Amino acid sequence: PFLSAGPAPATPAAAAKPAPANPAAATGAGLSKAVVVQDFAELDNGSAGTFQDTQGSTFEYSYADKKGGKYLKVTYSLVGDYCGMWCRAGGSDWSGVSATGAKNLYFKIYSKQSLTLGFALKDKNNNQYSAESAPTKGGSWETVTIPLNSFILDPYYTPPDAVKGAPMDFSTIKQFNIQPKTKGEKVTFAIDGLSVK
Repeated sequence: PFLSAGPAPATPAAAAKPAPANPAAATGAGLSKAVVVQDFAELDNGSAGTFQDTQGSTFEYSYADKKGGKYLKVTYSLVGDYCGMWCRAGGSDWSGVSATGAKNLYFKIYSKQSLTLGFALKDKNNNQYSAESAPTKGGSWETVTIPLNSFILDPYYTPPDAVKGAPMDFSTIKQFNIQPKTKGEKVTFAIDGLSVK
């Protein structure tokens, strides 16, 4: 179920970020209820493991049972600019999200310390967009919201089969990337599903 974990083209932390490309494509009148992107319920630890990049960052993930399903557990050590994992969005994709008016990506997270997470999405045209969450408080389960119109076109990486110059189109997202941004050694957090609304 997970596509990859480990290094990807790094985005320097101090780099200026351009304005979103066509943010109107990711907004609308609003959904009446949330659409679950990934709840981890059908995933198992057969796909989990530990990964290490060339800069020394490590990323380990597994799934823990909860009442009525599962949640994702991650332990990482970030010493470079990047560590992360690509995950499938649900069983296939979240087609039609922009058409139904989704405005936000949100998820529940638990960590003992304050954390900032980055997310990357490849849109219908396979262009890669990224955004960061606001820092969590830590110490309890929290709901984090990331506006879809805050995602920006990645200025450092373009997939080989992307349609360059195409407007942002979140009507089909087949995978997303979770990227811890807070540096540290053996930092653990849990995510209890991702949804859009």
